Amino acid sequence: VFTSIFTVELALHLFAFWFWQFFTDGWLVFDFLVVIVSVLSLILKNLPGVSVLRLLRTFRVLRLFNKLSSLRTLINAVAASMIAVMNAFVMVALVSVVYAILGVELFSDRQPKLFGNFGNSYWTMFQISTFDGWVDKAESLSSSTDNVDPVVMIFMCTFIGAVCWVLLPVVVAVLLDNFIRAVNDEKDKLSLEKEMLRMKGLKVSKVDQSNPLDPLLETLGRFRDSDDLSRRVRNLFQALDCDVGGTVDFQEMQEGLRKMEHLQPNIYISPEDFLRLTRGGSLCDNSGSGGGHVAPEAFELILRSELEGFVYSRVAQAHADSVTKGSRDMAAVLLALKMLLLRTEQAGATA
Repeated sequence: VFTSIFTVELALHLFAFWFWQFFTDGWLVFDFLVVIVSVLSLILKNLPGVSVLRLLRTFRVLRLFNKLSSLRTLINAVAASMIAVMNAFVMVALVSVVYAILGVELFSDRQPKLFGNFGNSYWTMFQISTFDGWVDKAESLSSSTDNVDPVVMIFMCTFIGAVCWVLLPVVVAVLLDNFIRAVNDEKDKLSLEKEMLRMKGLKVSKVDQSNPLDPLLETLGRFRDSDDLSRRVRNLFQALDCDVGGTVDFQEMQEGLRKMEHLQPNIYISPEDFLRLTRGGSLCDNSGSGGGHVAPEAFELILRSELEGFVYSRVAQAHADSVTKGSRDMAAVLLALKMLLLRTEQAGATA
């Protein structure tokens, strides 16, 4: 019954996402393989090795990872961090190989079972790295029961210090760092997909929206003079600076603007939008940790530049309307005049 349901579901996926969109999605390919194995195990009952195929059907449980977004995010994050973790594990393995060779050279005569050959020696070093009976192994290597053999002491202490206290925590740190980064990437991807679906439901596309900041710029355009505009920009910056760190990064700007529900349509900025606003990152303050932080002065420069572009687009639209409809957008004209006065005021201040 389950195989039939999965087969129908796979057929629908093939029909909806054929061809490249289907076979470039790892989860869909996994569903495809699981269903194929399940069908073959039912059809080829007398085929040698069919029991192995039936055993592979147990992987159908893993299909839950594709259905639950939280589990899918977790698995994708772990898979994305595997390369960096494997590099750290290679370092651990190389150090263990060095000590395994030393163990064969130093202790093969004392404990052939533990260090008689490279295989036994490497297995012993792996056990020591897990702290499994390492005290008993160290004592069995000592030639005297009363005094600790200095060679054994140096060998054990340096290995445990290098592998167990330094390298293995490095593996965990690399895993955690890459895992957090991968989880954030998955969350950004999911939020972007949800936003695209929302915009599709509203029949609004990124192409139709010339600038995602247009609703904000329309509100800022109600300033009285240059000081009033600076005050509005400072208030906006303080609202976006969630951690009160004196700068705003992409996450703070994206989340802060998205939560401003009084701006319609809701504002969503992508990483590409942030890169464009900061002029390829040149307006970011990279002196802090992580980089990509915008200071208040750069933030005001960004908004003033965007506001100027917004005015130009409104004037162009008003001109187009006047040609096609014989009407004029007085609001755009007045806003353009305010920008001209603002530029004049700034020119006079710098002079």
